[in-house]
Amino acid sequence: MGLRWIVIILFLEGCCFLTALQVQAEPLSISSNLRAALHYASGSSELDGDDHLVGGTLYLDGAVEGEWWRIYVDSELQWADATSGRDFPGNHAFRQVYMDLYLGNLDLRVGRQLIVWGRADRINPTDVISPRDFRFLSADFQGQRFGADAISARLFLGPSWSFQLVMLPLFERTILPQGILPPDLPPPKTIGPDDGFDNPQVAIKLERIGEGVDFSFSGYRGFSLAPAVTVFNGAVIQVHPEFFMGGGDFSAVKGKWGLRGEVAGTFYKERMEFPFGTAPENNIFAVVGVERRLSGDDRLLVQFLFQQLVGTGARSAFPSPEIRELALGNDAIFGQFHRTRTGVSLTLLGTRLDSDLRFELAGAVHFNDGDWALRPRIEWAMSDRWTVVAVADLFGGNRNSRFGVLEQASRLFVQLRRAF
Repeated sequence: MGLRWIVIILFLEGCCFLTALQVQAEPLSISSNLRAALHYASGSSELDGDDHLVGGTLYLDGAVEGEWWRIYVDSELQWADATSGRDFPGNHAFRQVYMDLYLGNLDLRVGRQLIVWGRADRINPTDVISPRDFRFLSADFQGQRFGADAISARLFLGPSWSFQLVMLPLFERTILPQGILPPDLPPPKTIGPDDGFDNPQVAIKLERIGEGVDFSFSGYRGFSLAPAVTVFNGAVIQVHPEFFMGGGDFSAVKGKWGLRGEVAGTFYKERMEFPFGTAPENNIFAVVGVERRLSGDDRLLVQFLFQQLVGTGARSAFPSPEIRELALGNDAIFGQFHRTRTGVSLTLLGTRLDSDLRFELAGAVHFNDGDWALRPRIEWAMSDRWTVVAVADLFGGNRNSRFGVLEQASRLFVQLRRAF
């Protein structure tokens, strides 16, 4: 049994013990939510050409809450393809398991938790903490996320200001599609970073929420959620480089208009194991958007995307074809095919039929290569218990482009949900 599961089990036992101590001392609030879903997907996320996955997911979340504490569990058990037995690792089985403590001006959260930062729409440069499992089938944009093992403390400095400190002693990586690497590259072995309680990842955030303008400044020192490909003793391996992120975001609303933005600088620690010109490069990534509220609940948001690499620029020539394949693999993972990348994203969303029908159309295009992504989504609440959701993930462009590398991941996903 790994250290992570030992920590989770001890945490749950501690929570149960605390609950038993408090059950007679104060009234408890208990809530739970159970849903089941059947799904059909016209393709997987592995970029391997597999298609027609039929299966189901069981969603269960619940909370026990006292006056100054709360225990929360979020579990998602998925059988991706009942016709072939295809299933996934248990990252979502305990998607979140944490305890909240409310200690005056200090909120403390301990356990496996989702930590999502950034105010831009979908594309968030400062969002570097919570991993994703891209093999998990979901109709929700954030559905592939799962929690990071963390201790999060948030200190409220008055009615508008707060300071957050996050420590992550155990590293949890993002699970990427297997087919994202060039076909000529041998399957790499993953080497985990040197994490632990003596070398935790650390994140801080100073935030203001008030009338008119909300904004925050954030920083992070830790390991890349996405792996980078390199060579060690003649074998291709995946490592998680150490890096520092500094950034901020803002949002403002005036009448029917809204303005939002986010920027982050990512700076990698020097790693000698990367051959010439293959390591992911330092970069500045910014998103600025304008939102307009239309009639009813309809909204339109347009964002401008900009990324600038600030490394050495030694990607124009490589000493061998093998080194070039390494560079292309890291370019695909980190989206660094160009030193300057610009683009635009658009999101239109709203409701119909007395809010029983929700629609959303999101898309983005990069000006460098013309590669594009499109994600239409419809959710229809047929009754209080039954809901059907349909979403299409569509990608296009040449292989050496941010969205083009995901072209084989294009699919239709339909889910029938039942609430209990």
